[in-house]
Amino acid sequence: MAAHNRLDAGAIAAMYAREPGITSVGDGEIVRGWDRVRERLDQVDEIRGAGGRLSLSTGSLDVMPLGQSHALVVTTYSVRLEVPESASVEEQGAMSLVLVKSDGEWQIVHDHTSARREDIAGAVSAPTRPGKPAQEPTTQSIADGRASEVAPAGYIYYTFEVPAGTCRVTGRIEGVSGGNKDFRALILDSDSFRNWSAGLQTRAWWQSGQVVVTTIDATVSGPGTYYLVIDNTFSVATAKTVQIWAQAACSAG
Repeated sequence: MAAHNRLDAGAIAAMYAREPGITSVGDGEIVRGWDRVRERLDQVDEIRGAGGRLSLSTGSLDVMPLGQSHALVVTTYSVRLEVPESASVEEQGAMSLVLVKSDGEWQIVHDHTSARREDIAGAVSAPTRPGKPAQEPTTQSIADGRASEVAPAGYIYYTFEVPAGTCRVTGRIEGVSGGNKDFRALILDSDSFRNWSAGLQTRAWWQSGQVVVTTIDATVSGPGTYYLVIDNTFSVATAKTVQIWAQAACSAG
């Protein structure tokens, strides 16, 4: 927070891992790679140059370890921006960070901010059903960050159940060893998994392509069983070891 409050773009950028696979998500935009994250922080320098002031605070931090070297941090935030001769801007919302431990230091590999939208005065909202309180999203772990080996020309998968409604699946997969450390990852429903495992073309809810590291951010619909697949079928001679963590946050329909 100190780096943000003093508008130090360099210090903020240093919090992120210098990897092409890092992502920053917010305001309907996905920024991929450290270089792009640093470019977006140029506006921080512009605000400081214009004499602007930023005040950022966070709520309590919920920290969930994801294996030995990864962690998920969830919190709320409140920010106020003041720039001379401009209207001040205030925003509150929720924020999640995925951290990786490298050389003894924790760095950000994925961040996601979601601003809380205040009701517009005079707007007509849809009536709510009486006697049915709103339900908080439920979170389930799919993979806990431990490394797994994928045999040559083989694949592994993790199953998870999606209730009626939608689930947002987030996570990170990284090749650890074996050849070029590359893999493919997919999220499939039951029918698609049966077709895919039979070697047929099918529709994936999400796929990474052939990569060494990837970030998961997908939405699936239920009810049904889904599969997070780590695919090494393209490598007929080399086993791969990959580190996988993933979770699903589900809202009832």
